[in-house]
Amino acid sequence: MKPQGFPKKVRLKDGSIVTLRLQEGNDAGALLAFYRSLPEEDRIFLDDDCTARTWADRFIQRSDFDRIIPIVAGEGEEVFGHAWLIRDHYGWMAHVGELRMAIARAHQRQGLGSAMIRELLRIATDLGLEKMTVRMMDNQYGAIRAFEKIGFRKEAIFHGLVKDVLGRHRNLVIMADDISQIWGQMENLVADTPPREEFGG
Repeated sequence: MKPQGFPKKVRLKDGSIVTLRLQEGNDAGALLAFYRSLPEEDRIFLDDDCTARTWADRFIQRSDFDRIIPIVAGEGEEVFGHAWLIRDHYGWMAHVGELRMAIARAHQRQGLGSAMIRELLRIATDLGLEKMTVRMMDNQYGAIRAFEKIGFRKEAIFHGLVKDVLGRHRNLVIMADDISQIWGQMENLVADTPPREEFGG
């Protein structure tokens, strides 16, 4: 069953309003345009070649809103942000979710990432998940600081484990925390003028 409460509009720190919605089956073209518009210095941190049509078709097919639950931020056919929750149903990680996200450069530091994280945390809570993880390369300094600000902590660093899209070895950082702790930290940041929900769909 798809998550409820979408689409919804949020106002960012600069006053602009964007729509958060569930990813749709016909979004392949919009996602390709979004990822191809990212500067190379942002795309080198992606764990796949998201500029390839084969990736977009494969991701749309795998997005079943069961194990992979994706949301999109944008207006009309233009995408400003793409984020998704990954979970397993069985085994020793069944209570853990993983977040992945990419935000357009023009919409970074405007609260869009926080708004998308909040929605995925809400979905994770509804699914009964208890802990959330993110993974990134150790030179993604801005992303690491942003996740630390909302409560994530570095749990492990794997040296030279991954390669960026240019084939260079990088250290992989795993960050995690209990979902309840992340919620609490995000609530403590209300004074920082988070994006406001305007109205739902």
